[in-house]
Amino acid sequence: MTDLHGDVDRVLSHALARLVESAVSHTAALARARDTTPTDLRALGLIKRAGSMRPADLSRALQLSPSATSGVIRRLVTAGLVERDGGPGNNRDVRVRVIGLAADELLASPGSQAGATCELMNLGANEREVIAAFVLRLVELIDNDIEAMRVAATRVRLPSPAPPRWS
Repeated sequence: MTDLHGDVDRVLSHALARLVESAVSHTAALARARDTTPTDLRALGLIKRAGSMRPADLSRALQLSPSATSGVIRRLVTAGLVERDGGPGNNRDVRVRVIGLAADELLASPGSQAGATCELMNLGANEREVIAAFVLRLVELIDNDIEAMRVAATRVRLPSPAPPRWS
């Protein structure tokens, strides 16, 4: 007798792994098509969803150093996608926010989202509700996992490899 739950769990695990692989590949392809980087796209999406963000919060969300995050923000400002708001004398009050509609166009995936939305609209309202709840819960779980990895990484520091010894 086969373990039905085990089979379902394996299929679900495989499907989720494929979903993550597809999302990463999609983001990389979208970044190439838009002549930008996946990190810049991710930052733009985070800022857009939040409305505005402090650079320190963006740095934590991206899991980048403050200087790397400054580079991301500088590229987005130069591209005219975001602007810095805040007092010039107090960097703690600086916030970054998306400007204009260019960010929406940059984040939009040509055709694929519209096609997926049309396919989903063919489902019943109850099915769409279950899918929406599942996707939102999945995003929450992934975000929690990312945060747990970030916290664990701050607790566990691997020793630096010893420099090579030249004889």
